[in-house]
Amino acid sequence: MLGTEDVNLLKRNLRYGRYCLPVQWDTERGKIVIKSAKQQKYVMVSLLAHFLAMFGRLYSMSLHSNILDKAQATTGALVYAIAFMVRFDVPVDSVAAQLINLMFASSNANNGSLRKSKITLCIRLLLSAVALTATILAVLLAILVIFLPCQALVVSSILCRGDSFLGNIGYWTSWLVRILIASVEFVLLINIAVSSIHYCFHVMLHGIAFLWSDFSTFVKRCDQGFAPIWEYKRVQVFEKLVNSCIRRRIFLASALGIPTFQIMMCYISTKLFHSEHENNFKAVLFFWSYILALIFTVEDGEKVGEESSEVLGSLEAGIWQQFRGRIDTLGGAGVLFETNGFVSPGYYVNILYRVIFDK
Repeated sequence: MLGTEDVNLLKRNLRYGRYCLPVQWDTERGKIVIKSAKQQKYVMVSLLAHFLAMFGRLYSMSLHSNILDKAQATTGALVYAIAFMVRFDVPVDSVAAQLINLMFASSNANNGSLRKSKITLCIRLLLSAVALTATILAVLLAILVIFLPCQALVVSSILCRGDSFLGNIGYWTSWLVRILIASVEFVLLINIAVSSIHYCFHVMLHGIAFLWSDFSTFVKRCDQGFAPIWEYKRVQVFEKLVNSCIRRRIFLASALGIPTFQIMMCYISTKLFHSEHENNFKAVLFFWSYILALIFTVEDGEKVGEESSEVLGSLEAGIWQQFRGRIDTLGGAGVLFETNGFVSPGYYVNILYRVIFDK
């Protein structure tokens, strides 16, 4: 369940994203609202700058012949492309704001602020780690642009010819251009971090975790025999909201980005291990990144599969038996369908049961 700390994290992220997020926190009403058309102009300018920087990074991939330089350029282009897909909320989807408002309203109604679950604690920890890491990387890349502008990892490399930055321009002009590009790089990376945290954490992860918790609670109440039909309708509505928000853009970008990252890391580490140069340390770093991403996806998939099996098992053992008993009762009385007096309605239900559960 979501609590006061999650609300504070959301407010802080919205405050940092006043120029890159299409939503804001309304203090008077205590919920998220869509920004006005005038405020949306700043968001569109930020999105346009992100789009141009993404194409610059994609172009930089073709400027390097060394495999490690290509890997660095590809990593930067991949991060910018995935982040652009995640934050490309045009036109603004109001359902995402409704989803977050519904989660907080439901948590307050159920005293969710007093309950600490493992999943919400993990999301908070991961969110804080991403925010801190993104800030450090933004500062380091800005410094790298100023002092080493021809490195493949930074977007300023597209202005280099060999090791020369902007050819024969003046000394002070060169430093001024470096500082300007470094400032743009820093702002864009902060915008990417803020937008990714909002859509991937506050919308997708919190939405899926809340839906899972809500559905598990409903299943437990069904096992106890006192779950009203409106609770099931509530789960259905919430599930449609989550799908509407994440299926077409956020989840697609995440589902494509992580496997692509794994493939790229595996390919680069393999090439470095077979390289004639002494790149074993760099190869180990790339391979370790691949292993971490693989463990993350495999463990998450295993956990979801295990939890799903438990829920389906409880449904199979409990709710299905209740449903079959009600069919027998109503069907035997001729309420649902006619019976010839020899075949029980449960016979047809058993056939349906075997088809669904493959037994």
